[in-house]
Amino acid sequence: MYLKFFQLRLSGFLILAIIGLVTSSFAQDQLKIDSLNKILLSIDASKRTDPLIKLAIAYSGTDDNKALAYLEEAYSLAIEAGDSANIVKAGWIQGALWNKKEMLEEATKRFKYILPIAKRNEFRKDHKRILNSLAIISTLKANYDVALDYNFQSLALREEDGDKAGMSIACNNIGLNYFKLSNIELALKFYNNALALKREIKDNYDLNTLLINIGLCHNKLGDFKTAKEFFYEGLTFCKDNCEPAIEIQAFLGLGVSSYELKEWLEAKRFFEKSLMAAIKLQDKRNQVENLVSLSKVYFELKEYEQSKTSLDQALEVLKSTSYKDPLISIYKQYSDLADNEKDFEKASYYRKLYIQLRDSIYSEVLIKNLATIQTNFVEKENLATIETNKTVIDLQQKANWIMAALAASLCLVVALIFYQVRMTRKLNNTLQKQVEEATADFYKSHQRLDVSVKERDYFMYKTSHDIRGPLVTFIGLCNIAKLEIKGDVALDYIDKLSATAVKLNKVLSRLQIVDEMNNRPIEYNFVDFNEIIDEIISGENENIKANNILISINIEPNLVVKSDSYTIRTILDNLISNAIKFNKGSERLESFAKVAIFKRANSVILQVIDNGIGFVDKEKMKDFRPFARDSERSETGGVGLYLARLGAEKLEGYIKLMPDDDVTHFEVGLPLDIGLILRNKREFQAKLEVRRAKDNATRSSPNTMVLV
Repeated sequence: MYLKFFQLRLSGFLILAIIGLVTSSFAQDQLKIDSLNKILLSIDASKRTDPLIKLAIAYSGTDDNKALAYLEEAYSLAIEAGDSANIVKAGWIQGALWNKKEMLEEATKRFKYILPIAKRNEFRKDHKRILNSLAIISTLKANYDVALDYNFQSLALREEDGDKAGMSIACNNIGLNYFKLSNIELALKFYNNALALKREIKDNYDLNTLLINIGLCHNKLGDFKTAKEFFYEGLTFCKDNCEPAIEIQAFLGLGVSSYELKEWLEAKRFFEKSLMAAIKLQDKRNQVENLVSLSKVYFELKEYEQSKTSLDQALEVLKSTSYKDPLISIYKQYSDLADNEKDFEKASYYRKLYIQLRDSIYSEVLIKNLATIQTNFVEKENLATIETNKTVIDLQQKANWIMAALAASLCLVVALIFYQVRMTRKLNNTLQKQVEEATADFYKSHQRLDVSVKERDYFMYKTSHDIRGPLVTFIGLCNIAKLEIKGDVALDYIDKLSATAVKLNKVLSRLQIVDEMNNRPIEYNFVDFNEIIDEIISGENENIKANNILISINIEPNLVVKSDSYTIRTILDNLISNAIKFNKGSERLESFAKVAIFKRANSVILQVIDNGIGFVDKEKMKDFRPFARDSERSETGGVGLYLARLGAEKLEGYIKLMPDDDVTHFEVGLPLDIGLILRNKREFQAKLEVRRAKDNATRSSPNTMVLV
C-alpha cells in the first residue's frame, strides 16, 4: 500500500533535484538551447563539458533521451580529462534520469562508480546526494538491508554537518525501510526522531507525509485512536489542497482505524474519499484496496448486495493490472458472503481460490487444513438434522481402520529407521579406521617431505653464501686490476670478467630471495596496491625514461585485499621489471607496459601486459621453471619468473602466461583474503605436531612382553 505512494514522492524529488542544479535565471527555452549549441560549435573538446551538462539539464523533463545523449558525451569527456567534479556532476544527473525512466540497474551502476570519487575528493554535498539516491533505488528494488546501509551512511554525514533537515529526511527513509521489513517498533522510533528534528527547526516540508507514516505504524500496532490523531494532523497541513497521493493514504489509514474501532459509517466515509482520490490519480492498486475495504464495511452493515457490488468492481479494476495479492482479500470476502448466504458450494470454490493464491507465501498444508476444517464445520452444523446414526458409525469405523493402518505403518517405519541407524554406525566405524590409517600415512609423508625441503633450502642458502664471499673478492680484484693494467686488450678482458661477476652476484641475490620466499612466514595485512606500484615504478624510472616506455596503471577503486604485501610486491616487481627490461627498443614502435589490478569473483587479478620482444618458445616458459631463459638480456639466469610463481603459490593463487600473439600477457590470481588459508595452515601444523608427538612417544616406549 505505502510503497506506491513513496515511489511517486521520490520521482518528484529527483526531478526537483535535477532542476535545482542550475540557477533560476536558466530557463528551458529554445533561445538558451540555441545559444548553448552555438557555444559548442565555437570551442574545442576540452571545454565542451559544462555546456553539454547545461544542455542536458535544459532538455530533462521534455526530452530525456536527448538529455542522456548530451550527458554521455559530457561524462566521457570528463573521464578522459580526469575532471572529477564533472564526472560526479554528469554521472549523478545520468543516474537520476535513468532512475526516472525506471532503468534502475544502469542508475545503480553509475552511482556506485561516482560514489568513491565524490568521497575521495570531499565533494560532500554530492557524496550525501549519491548515498540518498542509492538508498532510494535499493528501497524501490525491495533491497531493504542495502538501503538501510546507504541511509545510515547518509545520516552519519548529515550529523557531522549538523544538517538537521537532512537528518530528518534520512531518519524518515530509515523508518520506511524498517516498516517494509515489518519491524514496526524500529520504524516508529526513526519516524519519531524525524518528527522531533522537523519540529525543532520548524521545517514543514513533507511533514504531512511523515505524520501519515507514523499513523500507519500505530495502525499496525493496534493503537487506532492514536493513529487517527496523526492522520488528522497530517491532513491539516494541506487542508483542502492536499495532493491526491496524500489523500489516498490519509483517508485509507483513517478508514482502517475506524473499521477496527467498529465505527462503520465513519469507515465507509473515509474509504469513499480515498477511493475518489485514487480514481483521480488513476491509482488502480489503491482503488482495489478501497473497494475491498468498502465491501467489508457493507458486510458489517448487513448491506450484502452492496458488499458484493464493491467486490465485483474491485475485481473488474484488477483485471487491467498485473497485481495478484489483492485477490487474496477479494476471494476471502467472496467466501464470507457465500457463507452468509449458506451457499456452501460457492464458498468452497472461493476458499479454494484463496488457498491456491496464498500457497506461494504461506504453508499450503496449513491453509488447506484450516479451510477444510472451517467448511466441514459449517456443512456438518447445517446438515446435522439429516445425518443418521448409521452414517456416523460407518465414519467412525472407517476412521478406526485408518488409524490402525497408520499405526502399523509407523511401527514398520520405526523398525526400518532403527536398522538403518545400526548399519550406518557400523559403516562409520569402518570408514573412521580407514581415515585414521590414511591420515597417519599422510602425516609421515609430509614430515619426510618437510625435512627434505629444509635440507634443500639450507644447501641453497649455504652454497650461495659461500660463493658470494670469493665472488665479492674477485670483483674487488678486478677493480684493482683496472687501476694497474694499462693495455686496452687486457682492460677489455678485465671489464668482461667484472661484468660477468656482477651478473653472477645478481643471480646469487635472486637465489637468496628464493630462499627467503620459501622460508619467510606470511604476514597478514591490508595491501596498498598504489603504494606498491609507485615504489616499483620509482625504482625502474631510469630504465623507463632511457627506453621511452609508456606505463599505464589501472587499479580498481576501493579494492580491499588482505594478504602479504611483501610477497605481492615481489610478484609485481619481477613481472613489471621484465616488461620494462625486455622492450623492443625500436624508434618506430612505441613501447608500453600496462598494469591492471581488479576484483573477479573472490579473487584479485594482477595483469601485466607489454609489447616487448616476447618469447621465442612460449611452451618452454609457461611452466615458470627456475633458470629457464628465452633471451640473452636476462641478467638473473631465469629466476625472476620462478620467483613470481613461488609467490603466487605461497598465497594459494596461480600465475599463467596468456595465449596472446601480439603482446606478452601475464595474469596472476590471488585470494582476496588469505585469513582462512592461514587458519587452515595453523590447524594443519597443530595436527602435524600432535602426530609427531604420538610417533615419538611410540618410538621411545620400551618393548613389553606378556607372559601367559
